[in-house]
Amino acid sequence: MINKGPVEKTLTAQEVQQYLQRLNYSGDCSADIQTLTNLHRAHMENVPFENLDIVLGHEIKLLPAALFAKVVNGKRGGFCYEVNFLFASLLSALGFEVYLHAARVYGKQGYGPAFDHMLLSVRLGECLYIADVGFGDSFITPLCLMQGQEVGTADSPAGIALDCLNRSEVRQGDVSYKVAMITDMTTDGLVLMQQKPSQQWQRQYLFSLQAFELIAFNDMCHYHQTSPKSSFTQKSVCSVATACGRKTISGNSFIETIDNKRYESEIADQDNCRELLLQHFGISLPQDISDSSWHKLLINNRR
Repeated sequence: MINKGPVEKTLTAQEVQQYLQRLNYSGDCSADIQTLTNLHRAHMENVPFENLDIVLGHEIKLLPAALFAKVVNGKRGGFCYEVNFLFASLLSALGFEVYLHAARVYGKQGYGPAFDHMLLSVRLGECLYIADVGFGDSFITPLCLMQGQEVGTADSPAGIALDCLNRSEVRQGDVSYKVAMITDMTTDGLVLMQQKPSQQWQRQYLFSLQAFELIAFNDMCHYHQTSPKSSFTQKSVCSVATACGRKTISGNSFIETIDNKRYESEIADQDNCRELLLQHFGISLPQDISDSSWHKLLINNRR
């Protein structure tokens, strides 16, 4: 299941154009850091991070054609395995060298299981960036992980050259990010850290730069759709970045953050939910959703 090479080019020229239209992107497509930055931001602002299919009981299979049909043609969003793989496919088609990596999300009980999350790395010359359009409220533009001629060597627990690791903090808006190296009795790898205003640094997820094929994520994709222990089966979420904040549906709440000010309102009913999904996320749900499914969508399980 280990894929030592980059993600293969599979999208046709027509599919690339359809994808760019989905992102409302009409800029330059050269394989450079400016294009990567612009595409990453466009993805975060146009393709929601959402689990609506999971809550509605619609099975998600990690089949490239099905994912493309859902997210690009169907104007939907998805969770990490869906949107990060598709973004990797787009980048590959545009000439970027991109890889799939597995992560373990940090929570109240510590780090989750292997393949708990998917993220990407993109190599541009002597620089290696991490990209992630499938983690909800996270970095809007790629983070420079490493710089130097030794990028990609395997002389550390994470499979990278330690002296190349970029340990500096990156500030995006009022939120800061950094990547730390952890090597102890129980944990080896890289940890993405996030610091919001007036808060301490918080761990987001643990990862390494071992590259994998899409099939390696199948078991955890199934787990997150079926296990009562997964947050994705507990409450609906639909979230997208904006130029000045974020819009989110979480259970029966609609939350909008504008310039660090949070506005929250209760979703009244099915019609109100449909209206919000269409207006703020561009999502049109099927008309034949049962009352019991709507109940699952609008229930507010707090964990």
